[in-house]
Amino acid sequence: MHPLVRVLAPYVATAAVAGAIAWTVNGWRLQGRLEALQRAHAEALATAQVQARQKEQTLAAKAAQLTEQKNAELRKIRGALDATIGQLRQRPSRAELPPAASTCQAATGRELSAEDAEFLAREAARADELRAALSACYDQYENLTK
Repeated sequence: MHPLVRVLAPYVATAAVAGAIAWTVNGWRLQGRLEALQRAHAEALATAQVQARQKEQTLAAKAAQLTEQKNAELRKIRGALDATIGQLRQRPSRAELPPAASTCQAATGRELSAEDAEFLAREAARADELRAALSACYDQYENLTK
């Protein structure tokens, strides 16, 4: 064997062992960093999920409140419609009105028959219900985008 190999062999072996040890230790350190990053990510994810659930619950509560307000307004509209229809049924029917009154020229609405007045009152109530539903939809959208 060459004398230089005998002299350098222990140094090369020591360097190889030291390199292997350094490689292993560095791998342990990187594994530790990776685990720390994974823990931090898991904690951040858990926090984000909790915040998202809280926001979802808040939005659901606001939506339920808006729905209840809309339903209350619809009940009020329907109650007013029922009262109005009760009053309108006291009017004369279309068959009881004279022919000139049925044309309703320059009429104020008092000349309308019970059937026509009831139809118009129902249409007005339906329009009010649609307006209330649209308003509730706008309010809910505004709450969601805040």
